[in-house]
Amino acid sequence: MANESKVIVSIETIIKGLERVERLRKDLERLAKIKIGGGAVSPNFDRAVASAQRFAQQQQKVQQSAERSARDERRIAAANQRAAESLQRQRSAALIRQFNQEQRALERSAAAQSRAAVAANRFAGSQGFLSATLSKVNAGLGNSGVAANRFSSALATLGVAGGGLAALGVGAVATAGAIFGLAKRAAEAGSRVNDLSIKTGLSAETLSGLDLQLQQSGSSLESLSDAVFLLQKNLGAAAGGNDKLAATFRQLGIEDAAAALENSDATFRRIVKRLFEIEDAGRRNAVGAQVFGRAYKQLSVFMEDAGGDIDAVVEKSRKLGLVISQDAAAAADKFGDDLDQLQRQLAGLGREIGGEFIPVVSSGVTACTGRTDHIHI
Repeated sequence: MANESKVIVSIETIIKGLERVERLRKDLERLAKIKIGGGAVSPNFDRAVASAQRFAQQQQKVQQSAERSARDERRIAAANQRAAESLQRQRSAALIRQFNQEQRALERSAAAQSRAAVAANRFAGSQGFLSATLSKVNAGLGNSGVAANRFSSALATLGVAGGGLAALGVGAVATAGAIFGLAKRAAEAGSRVNDLSIKTGLSAETLSGLDLQLQQSGSSLESLSDAVFLLQKNLGAAAGGNDKLAATFRQLGIEDAAAALENSDATFRRIVKRLFEIEDAGRRNAVGAQVFGRAYKQLSVFMEDAGGDIDAVVEKSRKLGLVISQDAAAAADKFGDDLDQLQRQLAGLGREIGGEFIPVVSSGVTACTGRTDHIHI
């Protein structure tokens, strides 16, 4: 606005100057006519003419300066206009980018919610599978008279009224969670016995039948497994030509070490019986250490408590319902493997569902953070 005012003032000055030049020109023309006509002319005529010319030149310069100012003002106005348009375009582009970002965020959120819904459906399907599995386990327990009787006896031992259980049935009383817990513990026990049976060659019935007596003697199935492994190693050495070990095994009734390796159950029973028949404890321990190696130290009390009769120990456990058959151990091991796989799948689904909700939660956290930036405590 200041530049425009200056231009207007300059133009007005030029106009006034031009008017004065015009008056001077007319005066000069009159003077010229007078001089030409022989009239008297002022002696300052030449100076007046020169002054008028200089003034005209000055006015011309002023006019040119005003025109340049006007052009500069137009250029400035055009530049301001271009700057304003550029700023507007930048603001529009920023708004468009922000809109696009928010739109993409909404699309990602919608996609995440859709994937989460799919994952949730898969999770529901897995829950359905688990429920069906539990139903089968429940039905199996309900249809097995032996299992029901054992379950009732166990509850009676714990002080639970067995009459009501007999009336209502196992499946009606036990909740799905309780049944699942029982199945899981049974699977763990059966899987443990099955693995040790594969490792030692002893039957699942023998191992599960000895578990209680081993615990009461301060030992474990794992210690027994180590001892049987060393027994088999020494039998192999005897069969391979180790005369000293072969003589030791003959003292225990094992004439053919190679044949003894083919039936670990019978061999183990025979050796335990013959060891118990050695009356001198020192000699018994020496022979036991030769046969079972250092693992015999963990089994010496068990050997004494068992009285040399493995079958009697197993039978006692059978009466208590603690013996697991070979088929049951294998089935429990498979169930345990399937259950472990299912649990891992469910855990993976849980992580997947949580991962799908991370962008949604993150957007909410970011929004809340942005809205609370102005809050100071």
